[in-house]
Amino acid sequence: MREWMRKNRRALLWWTAIAAVTAAALIWALLQVTAPRGSRAKIVCGGRVEFYPLDEDGVFGLEVDPSIRFEVKDGAIRFI
Repeated sequence: MREWMRKNRRALLWWTAIAAVTAAALIWALLQVTAPRGSRAKIVCGGRVEFYPLDEDGVFGLEVDPSIRFEVKDGAIRFI
């Protein structure tokens, strides 16, 4: 066994590196899928930052410019 490992050391290192990168990619992908959705929206308009909760459905207007309206529905936001 030792003789085989000594002869194939480079191949073992490559396969170990490939396995480590694959495992890291799978863990990252799993974390991205299971990550919780944001609880609020951050809107920047005219240099001013406003936050709006995404758990309250409704139609809102920005404080800095009420003519800019958006709708929050089912945890998602869209401008109307």
